[in-house]
Amino acid sequence: MKADISIILDTRREKKDETYPVKLRVYSSFLQKAKIYSTGYDMTKRKFESVWQTEKPRKIHQDERNYLDAIRVNAVDAAKNTDPFTFELFEKKLYRRKGDSKNVIYHYNQRIKYFIDLKRFGTAETYDLSLKSILKFIEEVKGTKPTNLPFNNITSSFLQKYENFMLEKGKSETTVSMYVRSLRAVFNHAIRENEISEDIYPFGKNKYEIPVGGAVKKALSKNQIKILFNAKPLTPEQEKAKDFWFFSFICSGMNI
Repeated sequence: MKADISIILDTRREKKDETYPVKLRVYSSFLQKAKIYSTGYDMTKRKFESVWQTEKPRKIHQDERNYLDAIRVNAVDAAKNTDPFTFELFEKKLYRRKGDSKNVIYHYNQRIKYFIDLKRFGTAETYDLSLKSILKFIEEVKGTKPTNLPFNNITSSFLQKYENFMLEKGKSETTVSMYVRSLRAVFNHAIRENEISEDIYPFGKNKYEIPVGGAVKKALSKNQIKILFNAKPLTPEQEKAKDFWFFSFICSGMNI
């Protein structure tokens, strides 16, 4: 158990109606720290005993008991799948919607947000384009754009069909490779966070292998070379770089 989870009555401050807030208490022995979270319930001491601190609550209290127990079980599951335990990761898992842990779209959006927070906007954009491309493929195949995409739906067969779809649309292998590598990174991150099993990993030998896109070498036109030759360097470093480039160019690409 990575954290001790309990339902408590927070008796530090009594309300005017003689009730106290019912809280979820989470204690991490590793961090030597406890935090409490609201359940949305207020109860008197007597009612809390009748609802929670008895093995068999009366029928009139059963719905409240079930509600609090569901909160506790959800918290236990969130803590169990948080390794190493941090309150930040625990809270992210605690408050997300049911099913998000297995949803590729959710994990894509989490990674996009992560890279934006790091100001790695280029990486965030690549992930965003990758997700949009995959959803577009599914939309064209099934006729509807999905809002939920389970990880176990992404099989080696799915990926091969996606690759064929992209190539038929005139996309390069480099683009396919870039988008699928982003998807693979989403898989790897979900596995590291114990969200999904490695058993459903669709990449690798005897599974789907990401195409290796070739670099496209674009030649400069004669006019572009003339413009570059006539350009005036702004610094000594630029002048030196220009001289070396033209020397290499005249020598048919000889390394310097």
